[in-house]
Amino acid sequence: MLAEYYLGTAFRLAGNPEEAIRHLREAIRLNPRFPGNHIELGLTLSGRGDFDGAIRAYERALQLEPESASTHNNLGYALFRRGFPERALKHYAAALRIKPRYPLARTNAAMALDQLGRTRRPGSTCARRRKTKKRSPEPRNHSQMVTHAEMPRGWRRLDNPSVCQENRRMSVAAVP
Repeated sequence: MLAEYYLGTAFRLAGNPEEAIRHLREAIRLNPRFPGNHIELGLTLSGRGDFDGAIRAYERALQLEPESASTHNNLGYALFRRGFPERALKHYAAALRIKPRYPLARTNAAMALDQLGRTRRPGSTCARRRKTKKRSPEPRNHSQMVTHAEMPRGWRRLDNPSVCQENRRMSVAAVP
């Protein structure tokens, strides 16, 4: 039962998503009540760009373990990538209620707020940038948004000057 989960995780980390998905689906078949199976499947599907599948996997994981900050963050990320920043923001807010100093959820919430045009101060750097440039529905650099699985790399990205520093600091207060 756990062997399939660990094989799926190993294949995901080794860059073989097809094998990872096969093993993780078998792990879910053997033990559908273990949230880790669904989370790993969500991470694998998200890595392949199948955000609809990742959303379903994360939603199932949250049914089993509703107080998981990382799962709320990952679901928010998948929703944001699918073009639902309002829904994503709700999950980032849930992650921050569970774990108030969670840097990944703070960064992702700030990116969603920026995308929605909801900065705290109208004269902020992000607000000025929005007035001068047309924005696509997604951030220019998705590497600035991170999932829990990318935490070591994502942590270093928090210093990236292209991420709006003001928005990140204020995201906790601004998240509904």
